Amino acid sequence: MLWSGPLHNKQKYLADVLLTSFGDAPFPCPIGNFINITAKTSFAKLRNILPVPIFPGGSPAQDSLPPAHHGQSWFHYCEISSKDDQQNHCKKLLQYFLNKEWAGIVDVTPEHKLYLIPTSQLSHDLGLSHCGESARLHGLLVWKSPAAAAQLD
Repeated sequence: MLWSGPLHNKQKYLADVLLTSFGDAPFPCPIGNFINITAKTSFAKLRNILPVPIFPGGSPAQDSLPPAHHGQSWFHYCEISSKDDQQNHCKKLLQYFLNKEWAGIVDVTPEHKLYLIPTSQLSHDLGLSHCGESARLHGLLVWKSPAAAAQLD
């Protein structure tokens, strides 16, 4: 387990969740006292900004893959699951995202965005999941490499 705490949507409490990372690499940034979904984006927009596939070598959860590097960006996978008996709240969020073909956006730090992506054709195309896996929320932390960030200053 990487982190445990409350999940909020626009500052409104939804459920207590667990973030699980499957590789040996440490999470590259601190996570605060809660995770707050501040925005949503369409699957179509994500397809335009994320490389496909991010993890061509298999599923990060099943194969304990390290963070991936593409161009100037890094990608760290984690799985989001409900804690205790609050599974229903996470299932409703998952279903809402699937129906709208949206992903949630969490600004973990100014440099790190966490995308909450439901199991879907998009998650399969990105290499986050495989067909036949149970529906869940996949976390994809995205940040620029330090060299790339320095060039932007």
